[in-house]
Amino acid sequence: MARRSAFEHVFILWFVLHIPITLLVDAQSVLPSHWFPSFAKQLVKWHVETNSDWLVGTNPLWFQSLICAELLFQLPCFVLLVIGLMKRKRWTRTLSIVYGIHAATTFIPITGEILFGRPMTPESIKLAAIYLPYLLMPAILALRMALFPYPDQSPLWQSTKDMVSKIVPSNTRPPSLLRRPFDLVYVLYFFSHVPITVLFDAQSIVPREVFPAWATGAMDWHARVNSDHLVGESLHRSINILVLAYLLTPLALKRTLEMSYTSVHHQHQRLRAYLHLLP
Repeated sequence: MARRSAFEHVFILWFVLHIPITLLVDAQSVLPSHWFPSFAKQLVKWHVETNSDWLVGTNPLWFQSLICAELLFQLPCFVLLVIGLMKRKRWTRTLSIVYGIHAATTFIPITGEILFGRPMTPESIKLAAIYLPYLLMPAILALRMALFPYPDQSPLWQSTKDMVSKIVPSNTRPPSLLRRPFDLVYVLYFFSHVPITVLFDAQSIVPREVFPAWATGAMDWHARVNSDHLVGESLHRSINILVLAYLLTPLALKRTLEMSYTSVHHQHQRLRAYLHLLP
């Protein structure tokens, strides 16, 4: 087995340290306090008082929902990714991308709440800096795994010409979208999501004057008819939608192109092997 890289050692340590932090510190936001040892409760109290972490101190419902996601989804990922990185398993790449995007986007509203939820002070900037690694580390992991294969360290393509030749091989042609209903559904889904994101979701963080009147009227109608109190909330509550649209979609599209190329290439190779068997 090849030697593990510094990148792998860093993230193995990151996940190993994250397991007790999640179980003993973060989980106190949603689980009964008598489940935790006194030193863990004292640690949280010290953090809130020393770093002026009013988010942990007030423990709002939306913050608790993110902690639940950390316990139910991220915690199993910590264990699996430690195993995957130590044994250099191929499935580590896909799980790293899924975990990294999820974890990074959950910390965007947290950081936004800290910086913009109250008047900005040196204490809020310090607190945001404490939370910043929990946004950057998952994002770095996701980008590294999305841009390069794993465990192989070589890039997916050496040049733009090489990229095009691999994604759209000249001697193969994928079946029509009409013959691929699953792909067709998601192509339509993403195409329809583009104007929705640009014209409607973006109204939460961009001045409404830049949007056409019919778009702002449609948002007002939706909020009124469906009692959607989240619409029109401030930056820290809604920016996560745009991050998912503008960051996750390109990464997902890139991965889809890789998978599509692999599938078509394998079908082409099987067809060639079959034709060689014919008299």
